[in-house]
Amino acid sequence: MTEVVDFHVHLWRGRADLPSSIWDTFPRVRKQTDYPEAGGSPEYYEQHVWPRVWDPDGSKLVAAMDSAGVDRAVIMPMDFGVALGDETVTPIREKNEGLASIARHRPRLVSFVGVDPRRPEAAELIEVAVTEWGARGLKLYPPTGWYPDDRAHYGIYELAGSLGVPVAFHTGMARYPLSGLTGHPMYIDAVAADFPDLPIVMLHGSWNFNWMPESAAFAALKPNLHLELSGWQDMLRVRPGRFRAMLADLLARVGPQRILFGSDHTGLQRSVGYDEWLGVFAGLEELDGADVGAADVAAILGGNALRLLGLGEGDARR
Repeated sequence: MTEVVDFHVHLWRGRADLPSSIWDTFPRVRKQTDYPEAGGSPEYYEQHVWPRVWDPDGSKLVAAMDSAGVDRAVIMPMDFGVALGDETVTPIREKNEGLASIARHRPRLVSFVGVDPRRPEAAELIEVAVTEWGARGLKLYPPTGWYPDDRAHYGIYELAGSLGVPVAFHTGMARYPLSGLTGHPMYIDAVAADFPDLPIVMLHGSWNFNWMPESAAFAALKPNLHLELSGWQDMLRVRPGRFRAMLADLLARVGPQRILFGSDHTGLQRSVGYDEWLGVFAGLEELDGADVGAADVAAILGGNALRLLGLGEGDARR
């Protein structure tokens, strides 16, 4: 039986897990697709939405996984502190340790370590998270204002390689108040070339129709690049034909062995439900223009992720 791994989820334990500027502006940028009845009101979100999203022990995430038919999920911590300020936010070390602890107590969850590479303590935090807390990879978020191909960050990639863990970069747009410029996939290309033995995951596969062909082009020529396809739910709902054509083209150019299923699940209502989104990938054998078999679907749904994570089918954690 195919094991399903959601390679991209978020777990917010409470307000202190994100800067106030993220919580307070989210209603304005998502009011049309998430909770239109809120009218973009931060007060509505504060009273009726965020209490349902906050998940101090991971139980809500696991319940959502059960409902959708997901066996495991990878928690991607985010570090906005350097860009937006650390005041009122859980210290980044404490945040990563807390999420890793939840994953240790819930074997179906895996946690990455997420840190801004500009932090002086970044390397130490990564090493501790992997060697002591059980983190299975490194999550980086360039839209906080830095370029992945800046040589100043190469030491971080070397460390990940020496620890034997993959590096996952957010690629694509970023919501207000951040700019998505540094999330362009072109800045990953040099990193993939300079670290050919380092498994690199381009999260969201750029999250933009205009940038997806470039992500595919880079991945087609760099065998250490993988594409995770969360965040495209709105495009599936609004432009299903274009989305499916893009998916078929991606499978043809990159191949199924380097494509990962992900949802970007945050606990928020989405325009496409968790189970429906999973169904798109489970049904890839029927996708027009794609030459995909059952083994390929199994790889995309979980096999590729298990290989990157160093886990086997059915194993809780090694």
